[in-house]
Amino acid sequence: MRITKLYTFAALLFGLVAMPMGGVAQDQRTEAIRFAPGATGAEISDRITGYEMVVYSLGAEAGQRMRIGLVPTNPQTYFNVYGPGSGPGDEALAVSQSMDERVPDLNVFDAVLPSSGTYSVSVYMMRAAARRNEVSDYTLSVSITGDLAETVTGDYADGLQGGPDFYEVTTEGGDLNLRADVSTGAPVLARLPNGTTVRNLGCRMAEARRWCRVETSSGVAGWAAGDFLTEAADPNAAFAPVPACLDAVARASNNSVSELSTQFDDTGAKVMVGVGDSNAPWECTISNAGVVQQVMFVGDDSARVSPPKAVPLIGSNTDLTPFEGARAGQAEMGITALGYELVRSEGLTSYWANADTGVCARITTSNGRYSEVAMVAETNC
Repeated sequence: MRITKLYTFAALLFGLVAMPMGGVAQDQRTEAIRFAPGATGAEISDRITGYEMVVYSLGAEAGQRMRIGLVPTNPQTYFNVYGPGSGPGDEALAVSQSMDERVPDLNVFDAVLPSSGTYSVSVYMMRAAARRNEVSDYTLSVSITGDLAETVTGDYADGLQGGPDFYEVTTEGGDLNLRADVSTGAPVLARLPNGTTVRNLGCRMAEARRWCRVETSSGVAGWAAGDFLTEAADPNAAFAPVPACLDAVARASNNSVSELSTQFDDTGAKVMVGVGDSNAPWECTISNAGVVQQVMFVGDDSARVSPPKAVPLIGSNTDLTPFEGARAGQAEMGITALGYELVRSEGLTSYWANADTGVCARITTSNGRYSEVAMVAETNC
């Protein structure tokens, strides 16, 4: 994303010419659209070459009106709009080359949104232009207008009003601003250091991003950008490492378990667990917050009851969405341990299939973390 111009009203251009031919994308990158304080839209200048595709993400709520206009230098350039939980490879909410009630003209989208969540806009060139490695410079204009309802409606996967009871501030080391309202221009009430645990009071979408109302342990409540919040355990819960580790190892080994020993340190505890009648040794590490970090077999092959695994205590062989927000390198071990195999990658997006359950997951990586995890149709894998 090279140049971003922000504005308070979207002036979209009409009457663009394009050829309705099927297109594919081999190279994909993702960009998050964010509005300036108080703005209702943004204008992005960018470029694609050949089979490159850019997928822009932005948050909005049901009942708001989204307008998108694309002005490319190459007339073979179009965009698709996807609803929350969907993306390239899924059925699109709108295709800018096919006019209907949501697409009043070529490369123009104008509709009241049906769901609350994160929407995706993919910009690409048609196959004929892409295979000639043509270039398209374009301007993408996006606006979201309409006041937020008193309560969230059409909440996709209960992602705004549901979610965990507690979040942990996760930045690259700096503080996170706690603001008086859902805007980067709202007054700062407090600054939360990296690693701070806060109570989740519910989230909303504003300025194209997720904002969560949270409360600190000292009782200060305000709004924080959801980009920097990850799920956390209840900080007031009693630290009970043994039951949590026994449960984690039982799930990983699919066998009976018993405690062998427990060692505590400044960061948490290490629990040695015996598996099966032979008490095959497994090791479980757990943080002071009560979050199981890893379970693994630590004996020799002759004592092994089940294959060694490193499994975070999240996800299942039919649902990987709890991995959203996890660090990619660590989460990949858990995904493969749950029976998934990588079947293909498209830029920063990868597709994982589970042969046992026949399900498919689409995972997008951004800044070293899984920024979006969605279960999609099996045909995508």
